[in-house]
Amino acid sequence: MGAPETFELILLPMVCLILGGFVYGTGAYQSVANGRSIPWRWIGVCLIALGLLSAAQHLWDLMNPSMGAFYEQTIRTRTNKIAHYALPILMLAALLAVVPIERIIRRELHSEFRHDEFTQR
Repeated sequence: MGAPETFELILLPMVCLILGGFVYGTGAYQSVANGRSIPWRWIGVCLIALGLLSAAQHLWDLMNPSMGAFYEQTIRTRTNKIAHYALPILMLAALLAVVPIERIIRRELHSEFRHDEFTQR
């Protein structure tokens, strides 16, 4: 059980982050543009969460009380060690960014609904 190379370490979390961000961003844009909630944007959030779980697994391998010291000795570069810590933080930040974006979407949908309601009278 050795540490993966840096590319192998960041591949799955970053692919999940890019795809999840694209799916969520597209769904969020369509929600605001169409004036109705698009439920498939949550697939993007699930992809980001999958990336977080993948990144957290590598961090757990590093901090595991039973095998963490052995795993740490197999890490060859400083960049690889930094990636073990940075990836979960990046994924968590992306996942937490969904909360303010959702508040903005809901505010836009409700303000547009109120605007349509007043202009019809």
